[in-house]
Amino acid sequence: MPIDFADAVGREFNLPLQRLSEKFVLANRQKHHRQGYCDIIDVTETQEAEGAMAEALKTVTAQLPVNLVDRMDDMAARLDRSKQWIVRKAVVAYMARAERERQMIQEGLDDVDSGRLVSMEAIERWADSLGTDDELPLPKVGD
Repeated sequence: MPIDFADAVGREFNLPLQRLSEKFVLANRQKHHRQGYCDIIDVTETQEAEGAMAEALKTVTAQLPVNLVDRMDDMAARLDRSKQWIVRKAVVAYMARAERERQMIQEGLDDVDSGRLVSMEAIERWADSLGTDDELPLPKVGD
């Protein structure tokens, strides 16, 4: 099992992991800013609500374009939130959208497999009728 360097050093020197992570991120940010193309973001987050059931958390490191990280810094300052909070919200929103998109695609594939289809001709007739005096109702399966 690999050793988490930041966690091991934090225990050795009795440093809070979050503070150690911030120092690690800052050191890497400076290195990558010199290279001019990316930044290191540590997304360690503590519990969001007091009294909430403890959620298992894992640190994820990602390289992002410097301009994106600068925009996150600005937003974090405006919202009086941490960059970690912004990253977590963004990932949660992305995952929810991606999972819903995948579910909708699967539902469509299931409809095709089951023969629940509307012909292209029926859709075109309906679309062509929109905005006319003889507007057609939305086609139904089998049309």
